[in-house]
Amino acid sequence: MPLQYSARFYIGIVLVTLSLIMGKITTILMVTFWDDTFIRYLSLILYLVSWPILILGAYWSGQEYVEKMRRFSSPTYYKNAVQKQAGIAYAKSHNMRVHVKETQTKLKGKIKDTNAKFRTKVTETKNKVKRKVHSFRYNKK
Repeated sequence: MPLQYSARFYIGIVLVTLSLIMGKITTILMVTFWDDTFIRYLSLILYLVSWPILILGAYWSGQEYVEKMRRFSSPTYYKNAVQKQAGIAYAKSHNMRVHVKETQTKLKGKIKDTNAKFRTKVTETKNKVKRKVHSFRYNKK
């Protein structure tokens, strides 16, 4: 289940990223050109401007993100998710168990039929052999 965010969330992420990039660039410029007062003060002003941008971006993206993630922080969410998955697993195993029992019952019936046919053939063969032996014994002349 992918989370879907509004445009405000994505704008907030862009503002946070922009603020961090502005802060790093102005810090590097301020340290590199420390002797040039114009660049130093310009960098300081841009650095100070990047903070409200950071705060606004964090507020916009963070507020919606916290609302979306709040359900993941409660134990009931995980309890419900586990119960749901356990129910699905139980249903699948129950259906499989029923299917196996049905198949087992069918196979037992087929085995009984096959055994009965086999016993009948064996009995018939024994009887034939007995008749031949009996006729051989008593028909000697």
